[in-house]
Amino acid sequence: MRIAVVHNLPSGGARRALGAHVRGLCALGHHVELFSPSTADESFHPVAPAGIPRHEFPVPGPPGREASLFGTPGIATAARGARLLRALFRVHEHMARSIDQGGFDVVLAGHDQFTHAPLALRWLRTPSAYYCQEPLRFVYDAPVGLQPRPAGWLRGLVRGSATRAAQRLLGPMDRASVMAATSLLANSAFSHESIMRAYGRAARVVYLGIDAGLFRPTGEPREGFVLSVGAMHPAKGYDFIVRALAMLPAATRPALMIVSDRGYGVFRTALETLARESGVMLEVKSRIDDAELVRLMNRAGAVVYAPYLEPFGFVPLEAMACHAPVVAVAEGGVRESVRHDETGLLTPRDERQFAAAVERMLGDASLAERLGRAGRESVLAGWTWDASCRALERELDALAAQ
Repeated sequence: MRIAVVHNLPSGGARRALGAHVRGLCALGHHVELFSPSTADESFHPVAPAGIPRHEFPVPGPPGREASLFGTPGIATAARGARLLRALFRVHEHMARSIDQGGFDVVLAGHDQFTHAPLALRWLRTPSAYYCQEPLRFVYDAPVGLQPRPAGWLRGLVRGSATRAAQRLLGPMDRASVMAATSLLANSAFSHESIMRAYGRAARVVYLGIDAGLFRPTGEPREGFVLSVGAMHPAKGYDFIVRALAMLPAATRPALMIVSDRGYGVFRTALETLARESGVMLEVKSRIDDAELVRLMNRAGAVVYAPYLEPFGFVPLEAMACHAPVVAVAEGGVRESVRHDETGLLTPRDERQFAAAVERMLGDASLAERLGRAGRESVLAGWTWDASCRALERELDALAAQ
């Protein structure tokens, strides 16, 4: 097949997934070309491997994400946002026409970091599959986690008004693009259900995979700290982990290390304050390479994972592939990849139960070894990129044949 891939993603799990799918489709013999606005970040874990044709469409620089999401947006921020949005409409229409004129059989669309569902779906005549990692939670879900608040009632009023205005603008925009897609794909049964609730459309589940050659046991001795990985964002549940660890005795309380690919300084400051006040030693590492991440997963006493309603969750599977013992909150897609007391420990979102599970894992080497070995076996049996890409190929082939 000739496949056009549309994306405008920042760094993170969604872009890692799209990159793996692009490489897998190329390896299966398909011709793939990438279409993206200039704001698509290809500097860290790029989507397009060398030799893949990439069509980049220039758009103006966006407003600062931290000011937009957690600050008090001013007139300049709003003006830059409006200018970017107008440009995105023009660019996505142009991209859609270029794809339709390019003789492609099918389009695989990922998220847009500004509009969520890519606007190009509205104009495409080529059959399109939108891989929706999750609905636009900013619109459909209540805020979760540690939410930094503006100082003063006036800033809070402005912040609240700006948030409601953005939701009223982006919600219908996202929905219109979703409804224009020929088909929807989801990364888990949980995500399929979330998509159904948000948009009233069913999605076909194409599970993601793990590179078990990269994420592997190295034999390094495990140490006493616990590791969590993900964007420095309230939805990742780091505040929950800090409060849970604070319930353990100070003499045996493990340090917490967080590895983050991106995030927001105001949230990190609030989290560091919470950790300091709770007596939890916290270290944050940013944008480390995969080799260092693998080393940390092999050294950690446990990998702890507590995002709020995470749609899929690479981290537990990557940890399992490294023989790392996993303690996670039983929410979202994690319930489909981690089996309690077989490949990891799952708890409700209860800080005492989570703390007890961490204490149990760190204090029982035989348990940690058993779960770690079973975790890697589970990854090798059912969570590979080869299986994911072949499932995606079947979906795209059926779509192109319609």
